Amino acid sequence: MARNKGTFNFAANFEVLTKAPLDARLVVDTKANLVSPVIWQDGGGNNWLYTGIVVSVVADTSVNNGLYFLLDDTQYTDYNYWLKLNQSILDASGTSSVTFQLNNGDNGVVLKDSSGNLKVVAFDGSTFANIEAGNLSINSIKIDNLTGALYAQDGSVYAISGTHALLGYEGFIIGNGSTNIFPIVHDLSTYKQVVTVWDKSNNEVIYPDVVRGASTNYVSFISPPTSGYDYDIIILGF
Repeated sequence: MARNKGTFNFAANFEVLTKAPLDARLVVDTKANLVSPVIWQDGGGNNWLYTGIVVSVVADTSVNNGLYFLLDDTQYTDYNYWLKLNQSILDASGTSSVTFQLNNGDNGVVLKDSSGNLKVVAFDGSTFANIEAGNLSINSIKIDNLTGALYAQDGSVYAISGTHALLGYEGFIIGNGSTNIFPIVHDLSTYKQVVTVWDKSNNEVIYPDVVRGASTNYVSFISPPTSGYDYDIIILGF
C-alpha cells in the first residue's frame, strides 16, 4: 500500500502539555539506545518500531546527537540500519553503499563509492582535492592554486599532484628597433608549452614565430619592434 490512512480520525489538533512527544518512541537519550532491545521492547517482549521511523538522539555527544532514520525495523539492533540524516548510508564494511553529490552553488562536497572506498571531494571555490577519475569535460578545468595540478571543475577528473604540475613563466620583450629575434630563458625544463604574447599598448594578442626549447624559447618578429615597444609573454607548461 502507498500509505496507511489510520483507524481513527480527529478534526482537531493535540496540544501536548509536557516537554515530550506524543509518541514516546521518537526521542531517546543516547545513540546506544537506538540498538538496545530493552529500550524498545514492551512488557511482553514485543517492539513496535517500524521501517521509516525517525528518532531523535538528544543527550549524547554533539557528534551522536541528531535525527536517525530506521532503514529496516528487523535490523534495528545494528547501527548500520540507523541512518543519521545528512550522513551517507553505510554498509557493514563502513564504506558508502551509494554514490551521491551535494552542491551549494560553487561550494560543496562530492561523496563517491569507488571500489568500496568512500572518496570525499572538497571544493573551496578555487581548489578540488582527492578527486576520483572519470570523464573529462574540456570546459570545466580548474587549476589547484596550491599544487598546480589540473582538475575538472565538476570533480570528475583529476591529475595527481606533482605528476602533472602546471609550470608557469611570465616575461616581456622590449623592442630596440634593430633586433627581431629574442631569446626567452624560462627554465621550465619542458617542451610541452602554451606561449602567449600580447602587445601592451592595446592588450591584443599577437602571433610571432616561436621556437620552443626546454629552457629557452626564441620569439621572432617579421621586422624589429620599434624602440621601447613593450610585449608581455606568458608560458604555461607541463
